[in-house]
Amino acid sequence: ADLKARFPNMQICVHADDAACLVKPSKNLSFLQGVAYKSPPADVTLKEGDVLTVGGCEFKVIHVPGHTPGGICLVSGPEPKKGSRVLFSGDSLFAGGIGRTDFPGGDSDDLVSNLKTKVLALDDDTAVYPGHGPPTTVGEERRSNPYL
Repeated sequence: ADLKARFPNMQICVHADDAACLVKPSKNLSFLQGVAYKSPPADVTLKEGDVLTVGGCEFKVIHVPGHTPGGICLVSGPEPKKGSRVLFSGDSLFAGGIGRTDFPGGDSDDLVSNLKTKVLALDDDTAVYPGHGPPTTVGEERRSNPYL
């Protein structure tokens, strides 16, 4: 809510399957940390294939359920030059690991399957920027990630 007040033109975007997590502490599990966090509702609900434009850059939504039902990655596009594509993987893919799947709605089989079919389909030189930890590449994860 504070960010919306500071940046009134900001849009909150979330996959439709995770929209309830924004506004319900019982769904976003913030109560487990002693805080009942409620965000304003989403301005935009996303689905597979949607394109977001941020600062003149386009990012395609890849639905990667598993960490949460509405987990997404954002890949630059639409047709980048070789070596210029980036993927923001959130909590789905990390350098040498994958996201937790032990929360309500998590599913490790879904996460691994979606990462293999959707993320590993990208070029090896695609830079990956996870929600936590160091950056990596699709090729490095294909070669060395024990979960994939």
